[in-house]
Amino acid sequence: MSPLDAKLAALRSRLAARLVDEHAAFETLLLRDDREGMAVRAHKLAGIAGMLGAADVGELAQELEEAISTRTDFAAKANSLIALLGTYTAET
Repeated sequence: MSPLDAKLAALRSRLAARLVDEHAAFETLLLRDDREGMAVRAHKLAGIAGMLGAADVGELAQELEEAISTRTDFAAKANSLIALLGTYTAET
């Protein structure tokens, strides 16, 4: 394994652990109806997830952010993202 491959593997491992934390955070934000908090978190998540190989998470996070900013029904997008994040474990 090259040094770059090792670094990417370490970053992906950290991302997997973060996705577990994001799952709980988005559940809490949705329960609180904290749209601003969800938009900020979704924006950050969309960027990092897309760069580190979790494109599905990145795409849903971006869709959630857009739904919140356009004031469309964001709950379905939030629930989809929460469900997807729930499939990740620290070992993923």
